[in-house]
Amino acid sequence: MARIDSDSYSNRVFWTSHIDRSIDPLKSYDNEIDQWIDRLSESRFIQIEYGCGRMQNRMLITDSGEKICARYRRNNEQILGEYYSFLLARILQISNVIPTTLITFNDNDDNNQSKVNFNRWKSVAKILHDQARWETNKTIVLTKYLVDLKPTLIPLQFRSKPKRLYPVPEDLNLTSNQQIHELVQWSDLIILDYLTGNTDRMINNMINENWNPQMMENPVHNLLQQNFNDHKLVFIDNESGLFHGYRLLKRYEHLHRSLLDGLCVFRRQTILNLKKISTMKPNQFAKLLQNYFDRFAIEPIKNSNHLMPVKNFNILRQRIRQILKQVDICRQKFSLWSHHHSL
Repeated sequence: MARIDSDSYSNRVFWTSHIDRSIDPLKSYDNEIDQWIDRLSESRFIQIEYGCGRMQNRMLITDSGEKICARYRRNNEQILGEYYSFLLARILQISNVIPTTLITFNDNDDNNQSKVNFNRWKSVAKILHDQARWETNKTIVLTKYLVDLKPTLIPLQFRSKPKRLYPVPEDLNLTSNQQIHELVQWSDLIILDYLTGNTDRMINNMINENWNPQMMENPVHNLLQQNFNDHKLVFIDNESGLFHGYRLLKRYEHLHRSLLDGLCVFRRQTILNLKKISTMKPNQFAKLLQNYFDRFAIEPIKNSNHLMPVKNFNILRQRIRQILKQVDICRQKFSLWSHHHSL
């Protein structure tokens, strides 16, 4: 098979526009999420099944027959990590995170409770309380149920040292459009997981490589691929993001940085969105997050326990600046590289 010229795919440190646009029909994905949340808002849960991961998670089936993954955690930080990771992906226009929303589980019809909320849960509330040990008034995460998914492997560029993706022929002279299609999404994956401090995906493989040298040949933890839709990558189980992951930065930041420092090809739209955030005053960015928080929650959730702590918010802003610094470093490096190789 003929090899493909790397210049067809990257323009200095950004993927070319025709490649970028082919990955992400942004408006259609935003519409898909809005329509999904609208359907859920009008639905009742009438049946449950085991599935969707951990022991207390359940698959909910609505009165229209749609399947939904319900993710229950005793630790509120994991719920918020999942939801805020989704919100950040929406702000950055990264469409690989499954549609996600927040809702309150309610198994009684006290006067203090919303009748609409109780009616939504009425058919399944007792079994969720008795068998799954769900507590009433607990905020949970709902995610869209996707079918026909398969594990995915780490691209060769990131399996061995140096783990890198540079706009140079040896990194981008690939044999198929499918490989490029995946690498574009991997550049977003590294950005998003760096921002959120997610330790449950690529970092998980890197940690376990110390005990199992074959880990980088294994499927990536919490990363799946659709068997349709151009084999789009799906970033699942993001609950370690922004909360638990930030507490582990002292231990694992060197791994996060090794991936970021090795990345020098970016999606232009992702970086433009990060730049836009970086120019905001802290209160403006906080307001943006709150607006997205409210927009994608099925019902108003006003508990102050759901706010991002100031410390975490500041860490996020610092990590945004670090990514933009990396983009500038790459620009300088490959401007010089391009000049040298054109002589």
